[in-house]
Amino acid sequence: MTEHAYNERRLAWAALLALLIWFVFLLGMRPLNVPDEGRYAEVAREMLITGDYITPRVNGVVFLDKPPLYYWISSFSLRVFGVHEWSIRLVSALFGLVGCGLTFVVSRRVFGARAAWLSVAVLASSPLYFLASQYADMNLTVAVLITAALSCFLLGTLHPWGDPRRRYLMWLAYLSAALATLTKGLIGIVFPMAVIGLWILLRRDWKLIAQMYLPSGMAIYLVVTIPWFALAQRANPDFLHFFFVYQHFSRFSGSGYNNPNPVWFYLPVVLMGMFPWTFAVGHAFARSLGAVRRSPQQEGATIYLLIWVLFVLGFFSIPQSKIVGYILPLVPPLAVLTGALLASLLEDHAAQRSARVHLFLYSALATVFGIGMFVAASHLPRKIADISGIGREAIRIGSFLLTSALAVAAVAQLRRLRLAWGGMLVSGFVLVMAVVHVVGKISPHSIKPLALELRTMIRPEDVVATYQEYYQDLPVYLGQIRPIVVVAELPESSSQTRDNWKREFRLGLEQDPRAQAWIVRDDWLERAARAERRLFVVGPTHLSEELRARYRLYLVKTHGDTTLFSNRQVPLAESPELTK
Repeated sequence: MTEHAYNERRLAWAALLALLIWFVFLLGMRPLNVPDEGRYAEVAREMLITGDYITPRVNGVVFLDKPPLYYWISSFSLRVFGVHEWSIRLVSALFGLVGCGLTFVVSRRVFGARAAWLSVAVLASSPLYFLASQYADMNLTVAVLITAALSCFLLGTLHPWGDPRRRYLMWLAYLSAALATLTKGLIGIVFPMAVIGLWILLRRDWKLIAQMYLPSGMAIYLVVTIPWFALAQRANPDFLHFFFVYQHFSRFSGSGYNNPNPVWFYLPVVLMGMFPWTFAVGHAFARSLGAVRRSPQQEGATIYLLIWVLFVLGFFSIPQSKIVGYILPLVPPLAVLTGALLASLLEDHAAQRSARVHLFLYSALATVFGIGMFVAASHLPRKIADISGIGREAIRIGSFLLTSALAVAAVAQLRRLRLAWGGMLVSGFVLVMAVVHVVGKISPHSIKPLALELRTMIRPEDVVATYQEYYQDLPVYLGQIRPIVVVAELPESSSQTRDNWKREFRLGLEQDPRAQAWIVRDDWLERAARAERRLFVVGPTHLSEELRARYRLYLVKTHGDTTLFSNRQVPLAESPELTK
């Protein structure tokens, strides 16, 4: 091994360790965000408890909205490490790390080593990507698996026909597409097929179709995906219609779902979500388009990456319902293109003026954001302002951004470009850490404090119920084996309510009515309140008088918008976790 190769390997191991620490060390520093983190953590926890890994359930109610791969991996994490906030989020963090590795490999193979390191730096310090790695849902997982499928295919085409490496990489692409399908459905195969198909069409490279190992590759795909779909259909007779027709086509083309946004919604999301590299991302995209126009035959990989970005952006811009995490599959290819741009700016002395312009534009945008944080701190909504320290955190972030803007501009003026780029990178890392910290403080809907208090009181024979509300993280923090009783009037049909927990429970009851034993109406609560068995009821604070007067319940504890009652007078226990 040469000295250069040895040093590069040492650098790679050091970078891997740094990225591992970077993605993992913030995971347990805030409560679960609701509804998503609580819901998906509970599905994984119930799989672990019941041993049923075919039919996902939330509070014992069938929840077939998503395939099970994410839940399987998360359940394994909970089995190994226990049920903790950090172990719940560990799956996303590790997939975030895998995404960085894929980005490095593709960028190094196409654009060189320096571009590869810079691409990973851009990806790991971008808020859109890093925050997704700290959030327990399947959006980043499926994005990384789609990235794996498209990356392995591209890398495979760079080896000649007949080379075993080409065949293995193609097979890995099919396997990754299958795993993506088991994570979030048809986009796992639709996205790779669309990007590859458009690439072949634009380049008119028809012979590639015969060199994709389609028969063996599709065999891999079907062998991996079909068993769960068949087992889920056998356990839930309406599953295939519900999953493919309702969850895919109806939701994609219909209205009435959460988060309706305009068609241009994702453009600012991507640009702001990749701060501090916003202007570099735009420049990289425009530069890549120019390179393709000048020499389309020489820029096959660049065309591939551009199609990847544009297809994902266009696809998710069509439906009315838009969620930020959906757009994640386009972030790795954008990071690759941006890393290539930054490498060329650093290597080409003639491009120093352009590099300085980027740095000054960053300083201008950081200044705007910094001033915006000061303005926001003085105009916070009362509900958020009452949360301790939020205003101060906003001022600190604003001060940091203004300091960063000034420092980067000053260093750029001195023509110390590498130092200035390093300052931008550090700014990105510090900013996303601050955002994660603040997000934990401004998540007032978590029931964690009250749930931990309740956990110290309940005995195995006690019954826990919620009134006119379902708290997605309550089962996770209580750690009970049996479902929580939910006292609420569900709509007669899932079409009669907006996209919330009531619709989820109604859809689940249509799949399996047995959960009606614990999804009950008010008359159940009237009987349970008079029974000998001790009952705890969690409900909205604004319904406290109704619970006290109508059901003659005793007030136990109030925390924010949520109140705990019991049908017996209960001495308040003190939880060490709450008094730290």
